[in-house]
Amino acid sequence: MKKLVALTTLATLVLLTTSCATPTRHLKLMGNDATPGAVDPAITKVTGESCKRNILFVIGLAKDGTMEDAVADALAKAPGANALADIKVTGHRLLTGLYNYRCVEVEGRPVALK
Repeated sequence: MKKLVALTTLATLVLLTTSCATPTRHLKLMGNDATPGAVDPAITKVTGESCKRNILFVIGLAKDGTMEDAVADALAKAPGANALADIKVTGHRLLTGLYNYRCVEVEGRPVALK
């Protein structure tokens, strides 16, 4: 009986502390209002991430975890670009109750729109 309780407790802890990553969507084009410029042709893909982290669902530790922040993070890695093309959006999440996070990650090809 003790083994069954221990295994059940262990299985519950593993399930509660497991994170998941889900491809959320695939977009053709997304950008910001920055002034366009020349993009380095050597930069073929960039990745950006924005996460919302908290303790006990109350004490905030980071930004909002928005797609706009993730796109801005990616565009900052490609000077001159003001948009991303062929975007893959992925969400990551970990919920334990004590420490939690939700992240949005975007990956795409930087482009300069006029």
